[in-house]
Amino acid sequence: MNEYKPPFHMTDKTTNLVGDISEQVGRIKVLSHGNLNPALAQGVIEMTIPDKPNSRNQRYRRKQLDR
Repeated sequence: MNEYKPPFHMTDKTTNLVGDISEQVGRIKVLSHGNLNPALAQGVIEMTIPDKPNSRNQRYRRKQLDR
């Protein structure tokens, strides 16, 4: 984990929480660039709200394949 250095005084618990959140955000970025974007480009998955790709309510689902 990266050592977070706050510009002001925070408790150790708060500092650890900020570090944990930063780590999770980094994982989300890796997931989106490594898995989500290629799957979207290949048409394997689709957005539930395609008009608002950055919506906090955005979800993804598998596309139905034509049989």
